[in-house]
Amino acid sequence: MNSQDQDKTKEELLAEVSKLKEELEVQTWGMSKTNDAIKSLYKELEAQNKKLQELDQLKSDFINSVSHELRTPLTTIREAIAQILEGILGPTTPQQVEFLNICLQDVDRLKRIIDDLLDISKLEAGKVKLNCQEADIVPLVKGVIAAFLPTAKNKNLEIRENFCSLQ
Repeated sequence: MNSQDQDKTKEELLAEVSKLKEELEVQTWGMSKTNDAIKSLYKELEAQNKKLQELDQLKSDFINSVSHELRTPLTTIREAIAQILEGILGPTTPQQVEFLNICLQDVDRLKRIIDDLLDISKLEAGKVKLNCQEADIVPLVKGVIAAFLPTAKNKNLEIRENFCSLQ
């Protein structure tokens, strides 16, 4: 190989190195821009996460406040119905007793709904663990039937029940 061929090879190598250097600089610039964009998105994500946490806390505070505000009148209503049923305010007819018992059941149901809302709030906050177990829903269904029976009778409707044991 003569010196001219060597010079040409050196020139080609230098050109190739120069080209690779330029490509590396472009890639480095692109990586830097990508990294900056990721940092920016991460900051935005952190800010949005903070907002979501604040909204979640506001929701929890609202649920707690509303739940506690609903309990007071429910307690008053329940106590008034119980006093009427006990005859403190005078005698009651069997039909009145039936309706008042339905009212008591509905007050208790509303209280359970409020308690469930508070439990959901606690679950979301990670303060409670679920304890799943089998439950007999027959008494619940009978209660619902009893609550709707007067309305059904007034509309000439019949409610039928048929419970079977799974055991």
